[in-house]
Amino acid sequence: MTQKNVSLAQMVIVAAVGLLLALKPGFAMRTVLVVLAAMLLVNGLIGVLTCLSEKEERDMVKLIGAVVMMLLGGLALLKLRWAEDFFPILCGVGFAAGGLNALLAAYRMRRDRTGYFQIPAVCGAILIILAVVLWIDPFGTAVSLTRVVGWFLVFSGACGIVTALSK
Repeated sequence: MTQKNVSLAQMVIVAAVGLLLALKPGFAMRTVLVVLAAMLLVNGLIGVLTCLSEKEERDMVKLIGAVVMMLLGGLALLKLRWAEDFFPILCGVGFAAGGLNALLAAYRMRRDRTGYFQIPAVCGAILIILAVVLWIDPFGTAVSLTRVVGWFLVFSGACGIVTALSK
């Protein structure tokens, strides 16, 4: 399976989880958190392995981002109660990391003149803005916040799908 297919599958899962949260905010948050934490852990592991297997040039920003994702996923799995309390902040971190990754992909696409860089650039900027919005008031009403996080995840997944398809 290629990295593009893996990224595409991961973003479809993110969008599906987001849709579930947006439409059914009372759904068992603990289950969703376990799935998201596991995804962070797996995404980070895949990122580390991908970076370490590159022969030519290692991208240290990607490697550091992958290690941070692994650590956040592992910590969330080990401290599930803590993760429930800080879910909005963790989502903000994930959105910020996804936004920075999309901006870096857009920069590389523009530099290498491979594909349309505008779509990942806009998606990356919007994800960073959404992360800041989450950080401003992370402890609002639980149901409303769950819905908002769900729609953010739908948007994040859609941006990831578009970015993966445009590579």
